[in-house]
Amino acid sequence: KISHGELTRRVNAREHSIFFGGVMISAGDTLSGPIVVISGALDIQEGGVLVGDAWIVNGKLVMNGFSEVAGHVRLVNSEAYLSRGGRVVGGTSHYRCECRLNSDRFEEEGQLAFEKFEDPRAVKTKLTVEEGAPNRTDYNLVNFGIERRNPRHRNPYVRGHALVRVPLRKGSGGFLGFDVDLAVPLKGEELDLIVRGFKKSFTYDYEAFHGWDAMVNLELLGRDLADYFERRGAEVGLRYKPGKTFIIETAVSFQSEVSLETRSAPTLFQSDLKKRVNPQIDDGERMFVSGRCTFDTRDDQAWPTDAWLCSVWIEKGIADGPGDFSYTAFEIEGRRYNRFPLGLQFDVRARAFSAFDRIPRQVTRSIYGFNGIRGLAYDTGNLVRGDRTALVSGELSVPMPGIPIMRKIFTSWRFMLFADVGLVAQAENPKSPIEFLDTTFDAWEKFAGVGFIGESFIPFFGLYIAQDLERDVFKPWFMLRFNRTF
Repeated sequence: KISHGELTRRVNAREHSIFFGGVMISAGDTLSGPIVVISGALDIQEGGVLVGDAWIVNGKLVMNGFSEVAGHVRLVNSEAYLSRGGRVVGGTSHYRCECRLNSDRFEEEGQLAFEKFEDPRAVKTKLTVEEGAPNRTDYNLVNFGIERRNPRHRNPYVRGHALVRVPLRKGSGGFLGFDVDLAVPLKGEELDLIVRGFKKSFTYDYEAFHGWDAMVNLELLGRDLADYFERRGAEVGLRYKPGKTFIIETAVSFQSEVSLETRSAPTLFQSDLKKRVNPQIDDGERMFVSGRCTFDTRDDQAWPTDAWLCSVWIEKGIADGPGDFSYTAFEIEGRRYNRFPLGLQFDVRARAFSAFDRIPRQVTRSIYGFNGIRGLAYDTGNLVRGDRTALVSGELSVPMPGIPIMRKIFTSWRFMLFADVGLVAQAENPKSPIEFLDTTFDAWEKFAGVGFIGESFIPFFGLYIAQDLERDVFKPWFMLRFNRTF
């Protein structure tokens, strides 16, 4: 590597002839150096000769036939393409520099000066800190780890991400957990080999809350709503991305899962839910294969244009255990993001999960909580899950005018109308995966309401007021969300 300051000093250390955009030495011609070639090729034709050294920055060296460089070539963010008869007498050196030319200074003063600029092809290693969610087993507020990756790197290399989850309190009875995720590009950005390893506690609280929302409800208020289990295992798979909008992922996984015992959750306030019995999962070792196809036309996190997100997921258990882990489950989801004049926005989502067999309890789904029906009260005495779920949600929102006080909190905020309907069931006939959809509409949960949503430093905040449409009495349910629902 070479810094932008060192590169500037060395190319200005003595007089160079500067060629911006490239230079060609024609057949039989000679060019005297030293030279600097920026954002282009040093192209030496048959019989051409460069007498002296050369710097090539963000370009390439091309030597055709019997051509020669009577000096040393230093390649910065550049490559060399030499014919069999091409010869660099002084040899070549390769440098990587996270810099770019100060074009304004070059045009005004004719001086070479490079500024720090993140090279999109550079592989970076950095310390990562991610938010966590405290629960009865880990009580972790943050996850510390190491990240080494850059999706835009086009040459084969190993990119990885590792996180270590450490218990927040010494007396919490927490477990030391880890995640390791390695990706080895097999074909540029198109095909990756994925290898994962993990040992950590899992919880269904993420279906009730998410991120900072979970911290407030679990850590401060003591709302202990779900079951916890420890999962250990490994996974290997392939990720194929033939284009910008389509991804195919396959994996083979081996996992050992064990229910965790009931734990006392210390909080800042007294809670009557601390000692709720921890529901059991189907303990045991299981092996399964899975696949997912995703079609995603969203162009960035804000989705300012009309877009689709569609996915199909299927998982096949191939190992027997205490809960009979031979099963086939699948999930289909579709989302549509629509933009209209005057800033109107209408988003809709539909999701269905089902199976062809009885499935382990840790694989079951719910329509409650953060990614489910807004307003549906979570039953803390009965973890409502099933092997059949369906959910349809819609949001119609309009931008709100800027208010000086609100600008300090939100970069933008919107008023919305929303509606959620869903169904969760335990199939009487496991071999019929879609029979549960014949249930009368009266059995579906139906909620609607209004809300205010906004982007902020959190980075997303929402206040939702929902009403059960089956109730004759108006009794709204107020919810705060510290992330986007869908």
